Amino acid sequence: MFSETAASTLPFLLVALIAAAVVSYLLTPVIRRLAIRFDAVDHPDARRVNLRPVPRGGGVAVAIAFVTVTVVLLALNAALGFVVPVPTNVGLDDLIGLLAG
Repeated sequence: MFSETAASTLPFLLVALIAAAVVSYLLTPVIRRLAIRFDAVDHPDARRVNLRPVPRGGGVAVAIAFVTVTVVLLALNAALGFVVPVPTNVGLDDLIGLLAG
């Protein structure tokens, strides 16, 4: 039973992985430009290993991609009649807490 469920949800989860990677890939240059504009740059000094200034904030693109893809796929999952079964002990408050964190 578990392997059948896992096999049927794998394509849906692979789409989620690819979508998050694409969104993150597309957002990274935008976040980089914003970091440079607002001087959120890690400048080289005695404590740093970088030799040139490096914009900070790449994790922001990854976080935005994760939250966006999660919300969209949760909505699609609910609209399509739960392609991926959600455990009954995971409530809306739990999901909001996860995504807000």
